[in-house]
Amino acid sequence: MTDRIEKSREILPSLREAMVAMKPDQTLNWRYFFDLLFTRCNLKLVHTVCHDKKVHDIYCDSTKFYCNNC
Repeated sequence: MTDRIEKSREILPSLREAMVAMKPDQTLNWRYFFDLLFTRCNLKLVHTVCHDKKVHDIYCDSTKFYCNNC
């Protein structure tokens, strides 16, 4: 995968949405969001001048927001 999920436009709003919509019996999948924010699986090092400023077409997977066995 060459494109990455954008932190400010997709990951953080999705995390907030998942936290707000979470039911009392659900557990937030912190590992999924942690991996997107802080590991190499979603990291692309580019200088800000070289960053493509267009809207990207890759989104967070809403089926991974909550987990049963965390």
